[in-house]
Amino acid sequence: MHQHLRFWRKRPPLSPTQPPSALGRKASASDATVDPVQLSASASLRGLLQEHAEALSELRKAHVEAGGSIDELIDIFLLRFLLQAKGDLGRARHRVTESTRWRARDGLAGCRRKVLAGATLMELNPAVPVLLTSLSTLVLHRTSYSGGPIDLLTHDSFDPEYIMRRLTPDEYRAANAAVNEFKTVLADKASLSRDSLVGYSFILDFRGLRLAMINMRFLTSYFHKYVSLDEHFPKYIGSVTCAFAPAIFGIGYRVVKQWLSNELQQQIQIEGPASSAAAISAVAPPSSLPTVFGGSLDSMPDDVIKLVGWTAALRDERASFDAGSRLGGYVPAGHANGAGTTEQRQRRGGHSQKKKRGSKAAASAA
Repeated sequence: MHQHLRFWRKRPPLSPTQPPSALGRKASASDATVDPVQLSASASLRGLLQEHAEALSELRKAHVEAGGSIDELIDIFLLRFLLQAKGDLGRARHRVTESTRWRARDGLAGCRRKVLAGATLMELNPAVPVLLTSLSTLVLHRTSYSGGPIDLLTHDSFDPEYIMRRLTPDEYRAANAAVNEFKTVLADKASLSRDSLVGYSFILDFRGLRLAMINMRFLTSYFHKYVSLDEHFPKYIGSVTCAFAPAIFGIGYRVVKQWLSNELQQQIQIEGPASSAAAISAVAPPSSLPTVFGGSLDSMPDDVIKLVGWTAALRDERASFDAGSRLGGYVPAGHANGAGTTEQRQRRGGHSQKKKRGSKAAASAA
């Protein structure tokens, strides 16, 4: 249990003298602060839920009053807000209310119910299929050692201009919010099964990162919106491994670091070429990873295809996008239309030409 709770111990607890005005409203009799030491010292998830049943009852009321619904995992979801607030019930209630209202405004209110009812990720928002055919990313890709879902991303085919042509900043944020909402359900299910609070993990492969990929418009208009989602998904990120980070990685990271919470920054592990393989293998077993990440999977397994909702047509699109990248051939083509969209065929051709020019330049330099 303690290894899964480590990520909320790094910040000092809120001062018990913090004024109620910091919450933007008056304090009430039910705003008693839960002992933060007890929050992190409980032996099990069930112990945490039992120990803080009264506080969780208050948070359920706030959630329903803000328009939320109750499900069999809701206490685990709400417990994360209490932990994020270091046991301050008033602060946790405020965040639950704001996040529940945000979910209603952004069309996420029904996503959790849909996932619990068996919906695939692709069905949650029309922007999700566009996102997942515009990046060499593998979401919900089985589980880490802690039991939470994994997201994988390779950067050798990353094309911010292509993403920005296909999605507006709000669509990009909505698609990622839907992905996050799906992962919260998987993480909460795993937490219940393991009797230990677990989160989801990211493994980001930066081999092939080029200076042209560090696009300031994308970072400020798109990525900034993405990282702003963190406040609505407290205590869900278990780890972020930035593998094979080249020297130019620091340029982009200096830009985005200002938008990351201190807690999220502490979750990020940056690894160079020499240490990356070991760092990745410490996150997830080989059965959860493609061979290009050091795993045993030569192609996307059927259980992942089914969970995400990769139709034959979407697999064709993605296979066309991945052509020439490190993940090329990993997502099996569905043979619904043969070669993806016209724009993807054009992009694939351009990518191949760039790769050839890069190879020739490297040969000349040698």
